[in-house]
Amino acid sequence: MVIFPSAVIRGALMNLGIQSIVSVEIAIPQCTFQIRTAITTPNPNTPPGNPPNPVKQN
Repeated sequence: MVIFPSAVIRGALMNLGIQSIVSVEIAIPQCTFQIRTAITTPNPNTPPGNPPNPVKQN
């Protein structure tokens, strides 16, 4: 019932580069979403601006 809204919240934060855990507490007639976040860091092995699989040119 509340799986879809919590997935939408988590997906929106993921698109912004924010790793998160969304938990839901239901108490009729309301529900509470608790969001725990952590900023993700880019992979140090991939330099910024370079594609992950560069095409070799001869």
